[in-house]
Amino acid sequence: MDDGDLKLQKASADLIRDFTHLLPNLLRRQNVKTEDLNFLVKLLEPFQEWPQLIDPYLKSIVPDLATAFLSTLSKIAERQGIFSERVAAIPVWRAICVLLYTLCKVRGYKVIVRFFNNEPRYLEPMLSTFNALNANGNLDGDRNAIGVPPSWEERYIVFLWLSHLILTPFDLSSISSGRPMSKVLLTARVGGPDIPDDVPWIATYAISLSIPQLAESSKVREAAKVLLVRVALRPDMERFGLFKILLNWVLSSLKAPSCEAIFSGMSPVYTSIGLLEFLEGLTATADTVVIAPFIGLIFETVHDIALKDNVPSNRVSSSALTRKLIIKILRSVTIHLQNSSCLAVMETPSASYSSDEIVEEVIDHLLNSLADKDTPVRYGASKALSVIAAKLDPAMAADIVEAVVGSLEENVLWDDTSTGKTISNHEKDNMTSETLLRNLTAVNALRWHGLVLTLSQLLFRRSPPPTQLPIILNALILALDFEQRSTTGSSIGTSVRDAACFGMWAIARRYTTQELQAVDTSAIQASSSCGHSTSILQALANELIVAATLDPAGNIRRGASAALQEMIGRHPDTIEQGIAVVQVVDYHAVALRSKAMIEVSIAASALSNTYWLVVLGGLLGWRGVGSPDAQSRRDTATAIGHLSENHLLVVLKKVRQALRSTKDSQIEERHALLLCLAKIVGNLNLSCPVETDKLFDDIPLTQRHFNSPALRPSLTAEAICHLIKAVGRAAHVSPVMNRILKEDLSRRVQELQWSLQHNEDLIIHTATEAMYELFFAMDCEAQKAATQGWMASFGGQKPKSRNCGTLMVLGVAHRHQQIHNQTQADHIRDILLAQTDSVEIESKIWALKNDATAETLRKCLEDHTTDQRGDIGSLVRLEAIKGLDAVLKNVTILESRFIQRLISKLCGLAVEKLDKVRFQAVQCLKDNTMLNHTYDTSSPGHFQHFLYLTTIQELRRNILEDLIITACSGSESVLVAARAALATHVEKVSSSQLEDLCNTLLAILESSLAYDKKPANDRLLIPAMDVWGYLFETGALDRLGVAEHYHSLIHLVKTAHHKSLNVRKLEAAVKIYLGTLNATIFTRWRSEALLQLTGMLLHQYPKIRNAAADALYLVCPACKLLEVINWTERKDIRREDVKSIRSYIQNF
Repeated sequence: MDDGDLKLQKASADLIRDFTHLLPNLLRRQNVKTEDLNFLVKLLEPFQEWPQLIDPYLKSIVPDLATAFLSTLSKIAERQGIFSERVAAIPVWRAICVLLYTLCKVRGYKVIVRFFNNEPRYLEPMLSTFNALNANGNLDGDRNAIGVPPSWEERYIVFLWLSHLILTPFDLSSISSGRPMSKVLLTARVGGPDIPDDVPWIATYAISLSIPQLAESSKVREAAKVLLVRVALRPDMERFGLFKILLNWVLSSLKAPSCEAIFSGMSPVYTSIGLLEFLEGLTATADTVVIAPFIGLIFETVHDIALKDNVPSNRVSSSALTRKLIIKILRSVTIHLQNSSCLAVMETPSASYSSDEIVEEVIDHLLNSLADKDTPVRYGASKALSVIAAKLDPAMAADIVEAVVGSLEENVLWDDTSTGKTISNHEKDNMTSETLLRNLTAVNALRWHGLVLTLSQLLFRRSPPPTQLPIILNALILALDFEQRSTTGSSIGTSVRDAACFGMWAIARRYTTQELQAVDTSAIQASSSCGHSTSILQALANELIVAATLDPAGNIRRGASAALQEMIGRHPDTIEQGIAVVQVVDYHAVALRSKAMIEVSIAASALSNTYWLVVLGGLLGWRGVGSPDAQSRRDTATAIGHLSENHLLVVLKKVRQALRSTKDSQIEERHALLLCLAKIVGNLNLSCPVETDKLFDDIPLTQRHFNSPALRPSLTAEAICHLIKAVGRAAHVSPVMNRILKEDLSRRVQELQWSLQHNEDLIIHTATEAMYELFFAMDCEAQKAATQGWMASFGGQKPKSRNCGTLMVLGVAHRHQQIHNQTQADHIRDILLAQTDSVEIESKIWALKNDATAETLRKCLEDHTTDQRGDIGSLVRLEAIKGLDAVLKNVTILESRFIQRLISKLCGLAVEKLDKVRFQAVQCLKDNTMLNHTYDTSSPGHFQHFLYLTTIQELRRNILEDLIITACSGSESVLVAARAALATHVEKVSSSQLEDLCNTLLAILESSLAYDKKPANDRLLIPAMDVWGYLFETGALDRLGVAEHYHSLIHLVKTAHHKSLNVRKLEAAVKIYLGTLNATIFTRWRSEALLQLTGMLLHQYPKIRNAAADALYLVCPACKLLEVINWTERKDIRREDVKSIRSYIQNF
């Protein structure tokens, strides 16, 4: 059971409880808000995933809705209820219909309609109700007084209910209360069937209402069709010939446009679909005796629409729904013809076709429809063929099977492995089959889907005799391995394999063990596992195991698993390790492809050598090494590596043979096979087999394979790096592999150099690890030459190249040279350290990965580089946190004083504005220190926790620097949390701790100012000023006992915003000046603050002038000049007025 199903099962009771609780309140209203209705609909819609969960509650929900609707019939007729756009309300009867339709959508209308009231007394009121709901005017000639057209849900529910009520066993003439008005009969005759006058008026009324709805594009058409069919087939309508009248009318309407009057303004396509649905309902529901006289006429009409080349027919047959309906009608016609009573009651044989000719024409049309572009049509054709074959005599049914199997041989090509040529079916008869491989690239995948689905449907109905099983099984095995790719590279063979899984399941279910065991396995050429000693059931199980564990499509893996389980369960003791196979290749275990390939396939192969061979063959086929996505090919290599653990020679031989036969254009296959070879080499031990000799001779790679975009060089680079790394590691324990590596060492180094030109992380990491292994095989001169070449590309400390791969191999050289040549190691270290000052973030990251020294980590932890992409320095900080985590786990690498500084930086990052950096920093601290932290990293508690750590002098500044930035420029939720934590902290700490905190904030402000040639650090300066203003606003600074050491605050703020046009900086300065004027401890500097604040009344920015005026008004509300002057207009402001304001406030 999927997680979604489990969640729905648990939530179903709550959903129904809420629905049943709210429903009575809704039904009591006269008008319902659409918001309330939509909420109830949302409670029901989740049950579409598992409709059976709602079944126990239908017996209480649907009758309540039905009773409420019946109670509104009089209101509908009287046009009661309002439609208010202002309150978005609809009448209650419409809301009921929407809910009933939702239930029909969830559970199907055939289930829901059973709970409708079936009393005949509601027939006439229901007909009148639909008449009242007619949009443009009812059949009685009155305009719709409701004012708003009825929704299609209303018409749909009314027609469904009428189709249910019309099944009443009483004669309609006995329950009709009167005659319809003349306009009803007139409407029924204009373009409609010629209904006799003596037909009960309920039937006439129902027909008159239903026929116009056949041209609807909504589901109303379906309900109207059901009502018409049931009226036509009522026993009491036989004496009026109503069935014949309606059938002749629909046939004539399909042949000629005689129905234009009644369907005026309707879409011709939907009109034809409605007429065909009505005809299909009549042919499928009517008894053979009733419809037999019209079989020939029905066939001619439908055959003309389907095959004749005329414009109306082409327009109609362009619809997939139309083609599917034609197939259904032809199926019903053919089934009627197989009834012995059909010919006896036919009035005259068809003028153009005999019964046998009709059957032949239908079968031919269905076989052609198996290649239709639309899946519903192919499915309908396959089902129709299987149903017809079940009715035919065995000889004709066998002919259908042969025709289907024969069609599978069309356009099949053969590849001659000895010459490399592709030949046709005719040419292959003169050649030996050992050198030929089937090539299905030219076949039509859609036609194959239809053909295989037909075979599966035939097997499901057990139409083919056991003697035909060999050719059918051969076709199913071929289909189970079918694959084609579109021009864009996507798979278009999934539907074929899905149909094959259905066929496998059907054959296991419908045929006995004795019948299947009697099949000659030598006739099954499609399966490589079939032999004289293998039973057909074992061969089918082998194919299903491969499909269930390796297929790229999840539904195929699960379908094959279900078919395998059915086969083992119904045919016990015929399949090797059957019970164990079912337990391993479980329906749920194969859901995830990587798990199915790596775990399930290996577990299945361990059960038997037979399964080991077929799994290996599947991995070396299109499902494994030929898989279009790279990750699946990597999983294939992992699986083959596991398979080679106990059969190394066999696997190595097969992989090398496949590698030698690959072409330059088979890039994906070469990528996968090289990865497989690397995994196999990784399993080698001291006693390397002879087959490993000349290992690299199978891989004739040139520089073009690493550079040409057409050859996708990144795949080749990744694979060859893995192989060289595996050979290098094996060389440590195997003299043979050591010799192979040293035979052409310079070539291997060159291939790694070509691979390092790619900047993908996976390639760089793998190439670096491979180069590390090669360094052990190099002599000192080769190591020195390679290192000098890499260093030369950087030109000392001023790099000329930004190649990240070269940085990584320099790190490898650094680790080696630390042991053998300390001078050169120091030179490499200088180059790597220089990269931390690079403007390229990628260079910093790769340099950090190679040189995690204290200086490098410090630089990277403080990296706040920004560009058009945003804070890209966060990538460096994250990588530095990872590096510091590795260093802290091995504290002997650095001295304790460096560790202390780095942890202080890390504490600052734990409160910075980016969520991902905060989280990683906290995790690093929790893993490597005694930090006891249980808060969410975006909560106020988190920031308070680190503010308490500011009592430690070594941590205080780093924490506050990052915290003030978060409190001013973080996301809204984080900003609020940081400010709340800061306000809480300054209230709780002692006066001395508050002074220490303010001293640190003052030092941050001072260090951020511009001095001499040093530019101002606005990243810290603006948040520091903003936090000072925030502390003034909270009144926290009032707790300070003395303020002598804050005499420079006004000077620093004045210096910070001098000649500045930064609005945020100026607004922060206004807050600080306002706080200075209001704080009692700053009385000595009130005059200076007042001078600066009144000076801002003359600033060029209106926003700053307004802010300054507002601040001054808070200080002195009695100053009228602050109110009368328009501070947004600079021309209205005079210096004399500003001086007057300053003088007034000083004396206030």
